[in-house]
Amino acid sequence: MVRKIVILVFACCVCLGFGNSSPAKELGVVVYQDNPGQHIPTIELVEQWAAEKGVEVNITIAGHANRRTIITTALEGGTGPDIIMLADYEPHLYAEGLLDLSDLAKHIGEENGGWYPIAEQIGNVRGIWKALPIYIYMHLMMYRRDVLQSVGAEVPDTWGDFRTVLQKIKGADLKIQPFGVSYGRSFDGQQFLISRILSGGGKVLSEDGKRVVFDSPETVAALQYVVDLYRDGLVDPTVLGWDDGTNNQAMLSGRIAFTFNGFSVKMQAEKDFPDLNPNLGVTVYPKGEVTRVCFPFTLSYAIRKDSQNVDLAKDLLLYLFKKENYEKVLNYTRGATGVSLQGFASLPMWQEDPDWKANLDAIPYAQLFAPPSAATAEVYNGYVIVDMIADVLVRDLSPEQAVKKATQRMEEIYFGKGKE
Repeated sequence: MVRKIVILVFACCVCLGFGNSSPAKELGVVVYQDNPGQHIPTIELVEQWAAEKGVEVNITIAGHANRRTIITTALEGGTGPDIIMLADYEPHLYAEGLLDLSDLAKHIGEENGGWYPIAEQIGNVRGIWKALPIYIYMHLMMYRRDVLQSVGAEVPDTWGDFRTVLQKIKGADLKIQPFGVSYGRSFDGQQFLISRILSGGGKVLSEDGKRVVFDSPETVAALQYVVDLYRDGLVDPTVLGWDDGTNNQAMLSGRIAFTFNGFSVKMQAEKDFPDLNPNLGVTVYPKGEVTRVCFPFTLSYAIRKDSQNVDLAKDLLLYLFKKENYEKVLNYTRGATGVSLQGFASLPMWQEDPDWKANLDAIPYAQLFAPPSAATAEVYNGYVIVDMIADVLVRDLSPEQAVKKATQRMEEIYFGKGKE
């Protein structure tokens, strides 16, 4: 009997291979195409593996729109991919349908210098590793070096410095908006606001996880800060209508001097904007009153609990995390994917360009706004936090009222309070 394993892979995965089990004769692979271009070395490695194993591979390039459909179909219907790729909080959202990978997590961590704390938060569900985080894409601060030089300013290190620099740019009349990022429902806008709140000491849940403590002076102050940037003319006036791609376009077209984004802006500048690229700097987020926080986007491998190919799938995951295979993708993308294992922080490639090294520098500052859970995923995917901006600027609520509204919604999601 020929065993079959179907694998769902983001472009950030590195390779595929079978272990000592009887080789499958047919393999379906879904590869997610992402900005860093992980799909290119991934496809090469898949084809190389297939040739070595004598396995036929059917590779499908997938997009973000159908990724969740493939996952839920596999987990709810018990068919399709044995190995799936999950984003952000999804290991906790789908934990009941996922296999225990604690043995693999222990081995991979020991072989590669240990997991970054953020990776353990994502992959470890109530003491059991249900997924293996492989890439941690960091949200970063993008800035124009030439604009800073024109106003005699240094790269801002704190949120106070950030506002001061924006004021200098506005006052210099350089025909460029000081700052721009989506102020509406978007990943960029939400990551920006969450980072600002956490860096100032705001929290969603109490230390014991039994109370929502979002309604605090720290949260209100952070929201007020973001709103004031807009009201004081330090932000492009159209940001309430921006999506996740608008700030990329605005930065690359020379419309704004600062934004917060994944590394795709710098990558596109290096490829398509040779005049702009030398002046486009990248660094970690500013430090707040309490700490520095860069909110991450993570990708993790998992195996369906009802998979009929568990031994084969586990061996494959070990191959995906094999040092030389992991490094192949990492080197190809020059680290734009980020890493989940501390042993890869010492690679020579990180010393080649400080802008690209920001992808590594930011990982120690990665922090989640609450412990991962299905409820936390609902808060995040429902844009509960970033909606506060529109509540103030569009619906005329005060920052205090907007925070209370968000807090009430969180209490409904986490503890059912307020529901009929």
